[in-house]
Amino acid sequence: MRIDEETLRLLNEKLSRAISGIEEILESLVEEESLGTEDIKRLVEPLQPSFGVLSKKHVLEILYILLITGPLSFTDLKRTLRINQSSLALKLKELEKMGFIERRLVRRGVRPQVVYFLTETGRKTALLSIPLIYYIASKEIKPVEELGSD
Repeated sequence: MRIDEETLRLLNEKLSRAISGIEEILESLVEEESLGTEDIKRLVEPLQPSFGVLSKKHVLEILYILLITGPLSFTDLKRTLRINQSSLALKLKELEKMGFIERRLVRRGVRPQVVYFLTETGRKTALLSIPLIYYIASKEIKPVEELGSD
């Protein structure tokens, strides 16, 4: 799937407006209150589980793939992600436990098959992650492991 120039322009325009809006809100919060180290710590601590979830390898990929394709079987996910079976099984269990995906038995052909669906939380998380993913990709930011190989 390729994004044409007009769609990319519109996406960048909307992203710029969203970033400006977020900056305004943060600036007003910081200006109204003189935030010390303890205040910042109290703001960040409740977000740690979210940082942890989103930073795990393959989590955003799984959510994004299910958003784009719809429900997929374990085999289809494994083939798409090109990861080993045990890693994928672990990620899917974590995502299911956190409420991002659901596992369902559906009839496909002769016998039932387990497929993975996004929950509403998973769908919204995937949608919200798209601007960040595309922004980083558009800036050609290199992952940390590639920085040393220049």
